[in-house]
Order: sequence, then C-alpha cells, then structure tokens
Amino acid sequence: MKRPNANPLHYHKLCKGVSDNPFELAAHLSSPLIQRGISVTINRITEDSTVENLQNLTREEKDAINALMVGMNNHGVLTFHGHLSIDIVASFYQSYTLFLNKRLRRIVKIMTESAQKAGVNGDNKNNIGSFDWLIWLLDRLDDYPLPDGPTYDIHKDWKPPK
Repeated sequence: MKRPNANPLHYHKLCKGVSDNPFELAAHLSSPLIQRGISVTINRITEDSTVENLQNLTREEKDAINALMVGMNNHGVLTFHGHLSIDIVASFYQSYTLFLNKRLRRIVKIMTESAQKAGVNGDNKNNIGSFDWLIWLLDRLDDYPLPDGPTYDIHKDWKPPK
C-alpha cells in the first residue's frame, strides 16, 4: 500500500488494525534476547553510567540492550497510533520500567550526546531522535497509575469473559 502524501491520518486509518496484535508484545518480552537486555540494563547500567561503561559491554550485551530499546521504541509508535492500548502496554511493561526507566533514559542520553559529538546529528534540522518514541512511552508509563496491590490479589475474583 502506497502512503498518501496529503494526509498522514488517512494512511493511519487505512492501516488501522494491521499491527494491533498484543501477542507480538508478549512474544517480544518472552524472547531470551530481550530478557537478556532487561537483565543487562538492570545489572550493568546505572544512572551515572558513562559512554565508557557502554563501550565496555560485550557485543552480545549491547545487542540485547539495543533489541530491548528498539522493541520498546516500536511499541511507543504503535501505542501512539492506537494499535496497542496503553492499558495492555502498561500491563506488560510497568513492572519492568520501574527498574529500567532511569537506566534506559541514561543510555539514550549517552547515545545522543555521543552522536552530537561525532557530528552524526549535524545541525539537527530534522528534530528526530533515534529513541524518541521510547522516551515518549516511558513518559506515558510514568504517568500511568500503578496497581493498588499485587495483580494476583487485585484480580483474585476474576472470571473469564463469556
């Protein structure tokens, strides 16, 4: 399908439902690579990590963190455009982002500063960052209310829909 030039919202309406599969989000988080990315981010990255800390990670650790961040960036785009509900995304991610949030923001900051120093962003005319949607998603999850207690307790009387 060719993307219309005149109205990007028209394209969004045409594509609505194409990628709205929350099972893909579940599969993403079930991936050993993503689980490794979560583990490395929690255990090896701190709020005061430096570019040297990131450079000292193994290739496998960098790949795992990158896969986690790209997936979350994609989920941010899908949430923004209504293909994934923030309720579903929060149900999957919120328990992780309580620990990942500041660390992921730190990684994005280090990457952005490194790119600027290397002249990759140039004059930044396009105003687009590589992980803007990841930051957007983290902001939404920060605003999303935390559960009032353990899920198993809150929903202990749950019955399957008929």
